Amino acid sequence: MTSPSQGIVGNVNNIPPELRQLPFFVVRKGKLPYNPRTGKLARTNQPDTWCSFEEAVEAVSSGAYDGIGIVIPKDSGLAAIDLDTVRDPDTGWIDPIAREIIERCGSYTEVSMSGYGFHILGHYNFGSLQWTRRRLPENNIFRPDVDRTTGNTKRNQNGEIIYKRPEIEIYSQSQYIALTGDLYGLNRDLRDLSTLISELAQRFAEPNQLKIQTPTPTVPPSLEFPAALPPTQTTTPPIEQILKKARNAKNGDKFSKLMDGDLSEYNGDHSRADLALCSMAAYWTRADRNIMDAIFRISGLMRPKWDEQRGGKTYGELTIEEAIKNYRANPPHVSPSSLEATSTPTLALQKTGKLNNSGQSLLNQISALDPLHHISLINTELGGAQLFAHIFGAFCKFVSESRQWYIYDGKKWAPDDIRLMGQCQQLASAVHKYVMSLEIKNPDLQKAAHSAAKLWTKRNFRERVLRDAEVYCVASFSDFDRAEYLLNVQNGTINLKDFSFHDHSPDDRITKMAAVTYDPQAKSEIWESFLLQIFDGDEETIDYVQRIIGYSLLGSSPEECFFVFYGKTRAGKNTFLTPIQAMLGQDYVKIVAPETIAVKKFSNGSAPSEDLVRLSGMRLAIIDEPDKRLHINSGLIKRISGNNAITARGMYARSSVEIIPTFSLLIATNYLPNIDDPTIYNSNRLRLVHFAHQFSLNEQDHSLKERLCDPVILSAVFNWCLEGLSKYYTRGLVAPTKSQQMLQDLTLDCDLIATFFNNELVSDPEADIKLTSVYLQYKQWCEQLNYTPEPYNEFLHLVEAQYTVYRNKRPRNAGRNASPATILVGYRAKSCSGNDQYN
Repeated sequence: MTSPSQGIVGNVNNIPPELRQLPFFVVRKGKLPYNPRTGKLARTNQPDTWCSFEEAVEAVSSGAYDGIGIVIPKDSGLAAIDLDTVRDPDTGWIDPIAREIIERCGSYTEVSMSGYGFHILGHYNFGSLQWTRRRLPENNIFRPDVDRTTGNTKRNQNGEIIYKRPEIEIYSQSQYIALTGDLYGLNRDLRDLSTLISELAQRFAEPNQLKIQTPTPTVPPSLEFPAALPPTQTTTPPIEQILKKARNAKNGDKFSKLMDGDLSEYNGDHSRADLALCSMAAYWTRADRNIMDAIFRISGLMRPKWDEQRGGKTYGELTIEEAIKNYRANPPHVSPSSLEATSTPTLALQKTGKLNNSGQSLLNQISALDPLHHISLINTELGGAQLFAHIFGAFCKFVSESRQWYIYDGKKWAPDDIRLMGQCQQLASAVHKYVMSLEIKNPDLQKAAHSAAKLWTKRNFRERVLRDAEVYCVASFSDFDRAEYLLNVQNGTINLKDFSFHDHSPDDRITKMAAVTYDPQAKSEIWESFLLQIFDGDEETIDYVQRIIGYSLLGSSPEECFFVFYGKTRAGKNTFLTPIQAMLGQDYVKIVAPETIAVKKFSNGSAPSEDLVRLSGMRLAIIDEPDKRLHINSGLIKRISGNNAITARGMYARSSVEIIPTFSLLIATNYLPNIDDPTIYNSNRLRLVHFAHQFSLNEQDHSLKERLCDPVILSAVFNWCLEGLSKYYTRGLVAPTKSQQMLQDLTLDCDLIATFFNNELVSDPEADIKLTSVYLQYKQWCEQLNYTPEPYNEFLHLVEAQYTVYRNKRPRNAGRNASPATILVGYRAKSCSGNDQYN
């Protein structure tokens, strides 16, 4: 996904065409709207300060502005939904309520400038809105609030950071929206949001709540969502406030004496008094180590010993750890009723480090959450779902379209329900081990904790936890493999834009991996010698092929072309492509049956097209050795090479899917392709490479393929491909002179109409013939050879471009009674002479 900070110019294609046609655009510096014509601030109620989409983009391209925006004028029939502080820009985690709203809208949605929210744009036909901003339930996204005037982080009277609350805001009149073009999902259309906005107004009925309450579910069930469990506080109470509460509590006298340094109740035992004060501080601070340490340091018990080292930790750190351990094992004031009322904290997904499922790591994470004080984390399905999402949510995603769990295995994402259950079993084992390792003196708490641990040993409980976890770990197909410039290899991920290399990361959301290991120093004399041999030392052709294969690494087809590698038998084509296939692996390259692109005599649009479905997400598709008589479907070739959507259906799928080609198509053939559509050649779609060398039987090396697929050589081949991509960025895919001349000759050979004229008509300067008669003969000829004839009007235009044709003319020697017709001059049919051809 493009970062919002990168501006709008590179993402203009994502803005809906319907929106681009409106004259409601402005430019912006930061968030402030400007009129690009005057350079002054734009006004949401003054249309003369707005401009067209093209003007806005041009102004931003000049570098004078940061991006573009759009005004929602009154009575324009447009509306925008602004969801704020509902997305974690670091992990991509989205508030479930926000995700539900986005999915129900089904309209154009983009990530906002900050990366913390979304803008949804659509139509609204119910007049002016009676409300704008509403707060959403807390979601534990910690985003410091900023003063718009000063740009400084807001703080309360105690100096603590104030965090922004999640909000929903709706605009239908006199409002400006900063656009990013950072598309979320696949919806590029504007849908009617009128009914949904009315439902949202009921859903979030109370404006500007000081305390967020779970709203009354007055909307249809499809919009309802499990309410977030009571959130933890976003700011910590000041120490003075904690001390005041502790001193005024029932055991406040004991706390006050310890704070004053009084050891009388501990027979002068300093260490016992230290532990007692820390234990009380653990209760009042909810085991916050930093605040516990601060309280002790201002107490009368503080002395130099507190900071003395004891085996890698200070005496103070060890005392605090012991106090927290006791606090978690034996929390005070626990009763069965309080156990029922114990709340679960809202948990954020893990953001740090690689996946580590060792038992000790899980125990540490569970212990840090203090489940005995939040018992519903382990004794309810919903709490367990939050616990699972907190620990594994960054590495496990539920894809809503396929209703499958995708698991990150340390290198790539893949559907894997078995490993998912394994993760949940590890969590269950860790919960059970954690509970059983504690010495819980309170009998009610012990019973509740042991019952919770026993729950996790039951498979049906774990299955229900995972079902509830779906909403906390939900993702879309569009979230994966979005960064087409990233190529995953065995030891990391390479950025094909700048050739930088980084470790595997779940945040890249890549589901594929090449079979090669990237080694920037790898070289291979065997590979370079082989290239010189198969191309007879032609450096220009080698350079051209290197650019083609480098270009094929991209997950896009900006050149809108396909490639034909042509050469007689034993020319080295297959040997050349074998290490390319081995390097990219099955995730990035597929072999396609030649029949997939062939013209079919009896076409059935509803028949399965498994080969096309398999090409989704590929980088390279290879058609190997098509039959000499294979007639290529030029319409399909145009759609594939032109980045147009292809409709395909799997063998057992009930419905078809649309596939956007991201791959380069390469045909390796012993015969020049049979394409009867001249526009294929005229539009420069076909790029031809001639493998001119033909190996004799004595020259053949049957072990060469295997040697070229050695892992070390594959790393060198990969470097050769990357160098080719770099050359492509500089010089494009301009073909050498030999390839251009060969393509021109092929264009003449594959001119279907010229071939028909040469084979079926006789050149005769004294003859002429009705073009309708010629066309009937042409159609019969095409049917015999399994070609697709052009419609008559297209045939007429093509013939007129190459031959002498007169319209509304009587045929020569046809007599005065003959009707005028379109006449081809200088040719006659082989089977006719004289005037027979007019009968």
